[in-house]
Amino acid sequence: TEYKIDNKEDIVHKNYSLIQSKPESPLAKCISENIVEYVGIITENCDGYLDDEELNVIKLLNNDVLEADIKIQYIDLLKTQITDLLSIKDTSLWNELLEGDKVIFSLTNFVNYFNAVGLDGVLIKYLNGTCEDVDFTLVSEKFNDEIAKIIFDAISVTNEINTDKYEKILVDLGYQFDRYLEDKISDEKIDVLINEKILAMNVAG
Repeated sequence: TEYKIDNKEDIVHKNYSLIQSKPESPLAKCISENIVEYVGIITENCDGYLDDEELNVIKLLNNDVLEADIKIQYIDLLKTQITDLLSIKDTSLWNELLEGDKVIFSLTNFVNYFNAVGLDGVLIKYLNGTCEDVDFTLVSEKFNDEIAKIIFDAISVTNEINTDKYEKILVDLGYQFDRYLEDKISDEKIDVLINEKILAMNVAG
């Protein structure tokens, strides 16, 4: 009544965002002082999903009062996607966000996760799952040559990456091998390395 909201669906699925629309209201201040109990209530009564606005998702996930397990419970119910992974301060939540498809795919998000965690199964799934044609030639420009080379080396020995993405990323990054010692890489990946002249025949391991 105070907020003049009639949409019951929004009250169920966007409760936190609705309350934050008036951050100085008594209700918003009450929620802030009792945030742990509040998140428990909305996750238990959201009918299976939450659809808060991105800015409010970020605010809640960056709330230091909330323990990680509570934030993960919230993430699991979330439909909203995060645009910038760095907006979430706690990097321990990043794998949960990527695993649950809660992060929009971008080169910046890929590299920032890689820098923090490495090329793990979660990041490989994130990469394989995107339909975006991402330009990895920009890694050196947006970050630096050292990071671009580290990503190149990590990608080059990873069988689990879809071969079309494997090929495009390595070609985009533009490095070559003087020596290649990985002996568990698949034949189709070796074909990419040879056909794209990333790997000379006489240096194949």
